[in-house]
Amino acid sequence: MVVQVFADEHWNAYHDIRRAVLFEARGLIGYDANHPDDRRDGHFPLLLLLENTPVGAARLDLMSEQTAWVRTVAIRAERQGKGTAGCSWQASKNSHHNTGSRDCL
Repeated sequence: MVVQVFADEHWNAYHDIRRAVLFEARGLIGYDANHPDDRRDGHFPLLLLLENTPVGAARLDLMSEQTAWVRTVAIRAERQGKGTAGCSWQASKNSHHNTGSRDCL
């Protein structure tokens, strides 16, 4: 199940997943959990839950009335290679269609 991030516990999980996968696993530092893009109008942080456990994070950005981009997809290391990203991608596409956009990139 994919949920839009609102609750503090979901924000914490969203940032923990992104920090671990997109920064720490790559030897990078400087992750900004307060980056303004995550809370910008038209940007929708999403959390992928499996049995109520956060396993993935992505952000859906509306680029126009017709186009949305799925950005910063991160899946916990233990779930990688198990189809979780595909599930996240499909759920993100479904979320984007609910915004009225036609194209999802």
